Amino acid sequence: MKLIGQKVGTYNIINKTLLSLLLIIILEGCSVDSKTHKLIRHAEEIAMELPDSALRVVQSIDPERVRGRHNRAHYKLVVAEVHYYNRLAVDRDTIAQPLFDYYIESDNHAERARALYQHAIVMQAEGENARAMFSLMESEKSLSLLDNPRLSGLIYLTKGEIYGAECLFQNALEEYQKSKEYFDKANLQYHSVFCDFCIGKSLNYLNQFDEAEEYLQHSLEYAISTNNSPLVAKILLPLFEIYYSTLQFGKALLLFDEYEEYIKQTPATYYTNRAILSAKMGNASNAMNYLRLAEEEKCDVTDLEYTYYIVYRTLGDSEKALEYHEKCIKRQNELTLSSLNAPILNLQIELGISENNALQVRNENIKLRYTLFIALLSFIIISGVFYYLNRQRKHQAEIEQYISTIKELQMTTKDLPSQMNDSIDKLYKSRFKELNDLYDIYYDSVGSTRQMRIIFEQISNTINSIKCDKKRLAELEKIVNEYRGNMMSKLLDLCPNLSERQRKIALFSYAGFSLRAIALFMDSNPTQISKDKYKIKGIIKSCGDTKDTELFINSL
Repeated sequence: MKLIGQKVGTYNIINKTLLSLLLIIILEGCSVDSKTHKLIRHAEEIAMELPDSALRVVQSIDPERVRGRHNRAHYKLVVAEVHYYNRLAVDRDTIAQPLFDYYIESDNHAERARALYQHAIVMQAEGENARAMFSLMESEKSLSLLDNPRLSGLIYLTKGEIYGAECLFQNALEEYQKSKEYFDKANLQYHSVFCDFCIGKSLNYLNQFDEAEEYLQHSLEYAISTNNSPLVAKILLPLFEIYYSTLQFGKALLLFDEYEEYIKQTPATYYTNRAILSAKMGNASNAMNYLRLAEEEKCDVTDLEYTYYIVYRTLGDSEKALEYHEKCIKRQNELTLSSLNAPILNLQIELGISENNALQVRNENIKLRYTLFIALLSFIIISGVFYYLNRQRKHQAEIEQYISTIKELQMTTKDLPSQMNDSIDKLYKSRFKELNDLYDIYYDSVGSTRQMRIIFEQISNTINSIKCDKKRLAELEKIVNEYRGNMMSKLLDLCPNLSERQRKIALFSYAGFSLRAIALFMDSNPTQISKDKYKIKGIIKSCGDTKDTELFINSL
């Protein structure tokens, strides 16, 4: 009997446990009452078309009445989308992160794609581009199994924005082009035109100015025809950058005059750009006035310092110009290093900190994929930044060398007849002026990497054209012969076996050019030119001892 009693007691305990579990399952699985369920579905259906009404609906729902893991996740998804369509911020901890934690493992691809996109835009808004990109790519995977061109377009658009923020403009361009294809498929004209604007911006950054202008002009026409003033203002700024980068200052000024009312919607940017144009057009007082207005609008410090630099250069205040030039360079380096450190910091956060919920998902494969993605993206960004810094330093060093050498070319050699100096100066004057103008524009472009690169190429091309100008070399030889007693003619008569390179070195030397200047024109370096001169002296000595031999040697 005692044994039977024990069995009955055991059965009672089991029955009670099973009943409790059954009740929990019922409460968790079927816990949304019909009214609450209808409200959630209704808000979901009208969110896009009637966002204000949808917001009122979700605000009327008591979250405590939504139980069950899937129901809560779906409710949070609807809340996130309603806030998105109303352009309201979504709380990261209570909405965005729980969406990621639940849907990253979900096989409901329709909801998974939407949820991970919502998580991505929250991460993007908080500057966590690596996490945003991961969610976008996961959302994209789910969408590959569905037919939702609108959401696909939004995903590619956001990916493009993230790439653009990381200065990966070619990647951004490709994403924007994909986005436009999907928006066209969905017959979303505004979204498609907005992609044109984004494509134009990316092409501008890639120095494809003609194509960029075409896309921007197309989007501008649409924005004006639909009275979309904010979009017009956005489009005008990269157009201005194109005209400024291509040195079309008159065209840039006309753009401002024609669309002034739109551009003034972003007053700080309007005033700084006006200041730049005023400086370039020679109106320094107007430039300073615009700068004061920019200060009142609390303009970005970097833009303000850059504009002050240009204005002070225009006024001829070299001390102030140098001060602001140094500030610009310092701030530019700080920003570059900041962009370099950001992915490292993100990587540390993503890889190791226990409070990050995203890394505590139960699926280890997802965690590994996430980690590897962050590491790869960080590596790409870091490599790109290092490449950019090294190239910028190289260009800067070359430009400094060019400037120093060209100053030497603008001769003031006292040992040569003044008339000879004047003739040589006249021979190269137009090219020297061209180079000096380019140098001025180059240093005005501090902070604008694209324009600096364009000017650098123009400087290099101008110098190369001087090197290869046989007509100018022939004129230089005539000048040397005229003012130095037919020195070159006598040298060539004495030493007819001199190579073309050796003849050029002798000619430049007799014309009074420095070692560095000769090295620049000969695509060489001063040390090598010195060695070449020593060799030429040996050849002259071997050609015989004449009354001019010592002069030939000493003048090298």
